[in-house]
Amino acid sequence: HTRVLEPARKRRKLDTQPEESSGLDKSLRALIVPVLSDEEERDCQLVPVITCSILNPQQTHNILKYLTENFPLPSLHHLKRLKKETDAAGTTTVSVIVSLEKDRDEEKLKFLTETFSVSFGHTQVPEFQALTVKQRDLWSEHWTVNFKKSLPTTPGPEVFTDDEIRNIHRYMEMAKTNANKSKQNGNKREGCLLVAPMKNWEIMGEGLDTRNQDITLKHAAMNCIDSVSQKYCELEDKTSSQDYLCTGFYAFLNREPCVMCSMALLHSRIDTVFYSEMNEKNGGLGSKFKIHCHKSLNHHFKVYRVHEKS
Repeated sequence: HTRVLEPARKRRKLDTQPEESSGLDKSLRALIVPVLSDEEERDCQLVPVITCSILNPQQTHNILKYLTENFPLPSLHHLKRLKKETDAAGTTTVSVIVSLEKDRDEEKLKFLTETFSVSFGHTQVPEFQALTVKQRDLWSEHWTVNFKKSLPTTPGPEVFTDDEIRNIHRYMEMAKTNANKSKQNGNKREGCLLVAPMKNWEIMGEGLDTRNQDITLKHAAMNCIDSVSQKYCELEDKTSSQDYLCTGFYAFLNREPCVMCSMALLHSRIDTVFYSEMNEKNGGLGSKFKIHCHKSLNHHFKVYRVHEKS
C-alpha cells in the first residue's frame, strides 16, 4: 500500500472560518441522510407460527424445556420465545412460540396438549433480526424481540456538530461547482473533492470529469484521487504515519460514484462519502449496489446522501 505525508505545498482552505454553533437551520441536518444496508432498511417480513397460551403458570418451566428439546427454533433466535401480555383488567397471559407452521408435528403437539394445560393459536412473527431501533419498534408490534443495539453501517446526521453540518453543505456546493465546470468543458457533469476534516477541513484533492477529452476511466473521483497521489509524489520525504492515500478523508461528489469509483475510494481507505444525486444506472453506493455495506470487504466506510434544500 501507499504511505502519504501531508503535501508540502499550501492547500486551499475554507474561505471563512466555521460559524458559531448557534443558529443552525435544522432542516440542513435533516437533508443529510445515511445510506444504509438493505437489511437495515427492509420492512417487517412475517412468517406464520404455531403458538400456545400457558394456562397453568407453574408449568411454564417444563413447557419451555419440552419445546426447546422438541421444537428448536434456530431461525428465530432474534425473538424471545415467551411473551407476557397484561390486559386492562390486569390479567396476564403467557404465550409461547411452539414452532414454525411449516414444521408442524402433530404427534408432538398432541403430547403437549395431553401433558400440559395449554391452548393453541396461530400468529405471524418477524422473520429477520431487527438491526435498527426503528425496526425494533416495528417488529415488537408483532412479537417480543431480542435486540442488541449496535452501530449502523452509517450513523444518522446527529453525530455531526452544527459546524460540521455547515461544512458538509458548503463542500457539497463546491463539488457541484466543479461538476458544472466539467459540463462546460464538454464532459459529464461530475465533480469531486477530497477533504481532511482532521486538518481543519483542508481540501486535499479536486477532480473534474475529463473522460471525453482523455480516456473513459477519467471520472471525477478517479481524477480527484489521482490529484492526491500527484501531490504525494512531489514530496521529498515520503514517510508518514498515514497508511493510505485517503485515510480519514471525506469525499464530496455531486453524483453518486459508479462501481469503479466506489472501489477506488474504498481502496484509498476513504472515511466518509457524501453525494447529492443518485446514479440509478451505475451507482455503487446506494442506487445499484451498496459496496460500503459488503461485509466481506476489508474496509468499510460511511455514505450519506445530501439532499437539495427545497
